[in-house]
Amino acid sequence: MKRRLYVFATVSALVVGAAFVWLAVHDGQPLDRTLLAALVGMFCGVVCAGLITLVLWFLGRLSGGAPSPIALFPGEERLRELRANHLTKEESRGGRLLLTNQRVVFHPHRFATDQEPLVLPIAEIDEVRVSPEQLALVARGEVFRLLVTLSSDADLEALGAQLASMVQASRRA
Repeated sequence: MKRRLYVFATVSALVVGAAFVWLAVHDGQPLDRTLLAALVGMFCGVVCAGLITLVLWFLGRLSGGAPSPIALFPGEERLRELRANHLTKEESRGGRLLLTNQRVVFHPHRFATDQEPLVLPIAEIDEVRVSPEQLALVARGEVFRLLVTLSSDADLEALGAQLASMVQASRRA
């Protein structure tokens, strides 16, 4: 996708820049104004390509329908489902956080650029950290940060305690 965007932006910049140069030359402009027209044209081409790509991306996500529901495994029970953001180095992805008796699943909404769900089996979680509005899960040597939408910090503390007890129980099993 990124490569197509770069090609589209480059072609647009060259086409619009060439059009500006053609107009400047046919208008009898001196060389310095012709070069300025080429630079302005290439800048306009890149901006137009970016805007067109953004609109097409947005329409594609809008027409894609709702994200598929998270399928449960046999014997898996849905315990809680809430709105959350998965905070990564690149972006903050909005979506739904599903807590089951076997795993924690974050499913991003359709406008997130990264559509890959975050799936953490309870048995792989090493530590649960709770701070104001944030739940951090340590698993596989990484820290997965989730900004959870709850009515109070006490609800978040309760969620963290529930998850921590599930992690402890999975270690005993």
